[in-house]
Amino acid sequence: MSELNEHIFDPQLRDYESQIIDFFIKEGEIRNRGKKAQLIYAYLLIHRQLTQNQLAELSNLSKGYISSALSSMQNIQLINRKMIPGTHTYKYSFVNDNNFFGFRESSKLVQYYNNFERVVWSEIKKLENLKCEEKSQKRFLITRMKDLIRWTQAVTKIICEQEGYKNPNADKYPNLLNTQLYNSNNELEFFDYEPNLVEFEKNFIDIILSMDNTFRKDPILILEGFFLTRKILSQQKIEELSQYSRATISKSISKMLKMGEIQKIPKSNALISGYKAYIMPNVTEVQLLMQISTHEQILTFQPAIKKIIVELKTNKKKLDRLNGYTEIQDITSKLEEYFSHHEQKLKITRKICHEIKDIQILTH
Repeated sequence: MSELNEHIFDPQLRDYESQIIDFFIKEGEIRNRGKKAQLIYAYLLIHRQLTQNQLAELSNLSKGYISSALSSMQNIQLINRKMIPGTHTYKYSFVNDNNFFGFRESSKLVQYYNNFERVVWSEIKKLENLKCEEKSQKRFLITRMKDLIRWTQAVTKIICEQEGYKNPNADKYPNLLNTQLYNSNNELEFFDYEPNLVEFEKNFIDIILSMDNTFRKDPILILEGFFLTRKILSQQKIEELSQYSRATISKSISKMLKMGEIQKIPKSNALISGYKAYIMPNVTEVQLLMQISTHEQILTFQPAIKKIIVELKTNKKKLDRLNGYTEIQDITSKLEEYFSHHEQKLKITRKICHEIKDIQILTH
């Protein structure tokens, strides 16, 4: 098999490849990832290493887009490239495809969330010492920050229970999973912060976003930050805080509504008269609901992948000599582990939902 067509699987295996690619595209939709980016991820995961020309032939994407996407993936150290000897052509591959599947080292994830929790507690102390005319505004912002910590504690507990780890932060800080943060009677509470709180808020959002080494100032991330601290935002307030165009804001808001991160406040509610308004009522609840929904949607594709695995085993003698068999077998084995991972995580997440006092999440 020459290098010119080694990436083209035999016809009997292309149907399996197409089904797996389709899964990754739909999985990307669930996670709000773009179809083009998902195609590149999927083909690299299946084929292990590809040139730009091979990616273009498989995906039908433009070489310009592929070049830009690969460059971005290199910048965040997701992929690497290696020159083919005797040529000026590079082959691209994942540094560790486990990162894409979410099988990152659990100890590192726990370390990240522990550090995140430490930083937010530290910011809360700064806020407590900040001079503020409106004490109710300060209390509200502290509650929102504690809600973020509570989500961090929830996700850390999920990881530790799944992997059998002890949480290093378990005895360092108050357990907010057992604390009622919100009064349900004040669901539509709204504050327009005084100037010193606005300054603190912007610095805080920059701090929590910059903790992720893949951070880019994506509009959705910025808006998520302001919804985190404000709970309720009007269209006008979003423009004022973010300085983004109306078109950019509308696009971001549409995605956040689709993902279930925020809800639209009915026009009949006169809380913010004359403007479209949106609410992120409870950070922990929103994140847990999104996580449960993501697990459930991804698991709907499990039967189709299991069917491919059975057919590969049943027809092994016919298929194992064909180009692409090893790659298809390898990716379906990873997907089998991936689905098992989601099943376990879903079970633990539902269990933890019942431990949190002031949220009501309906679980199956």
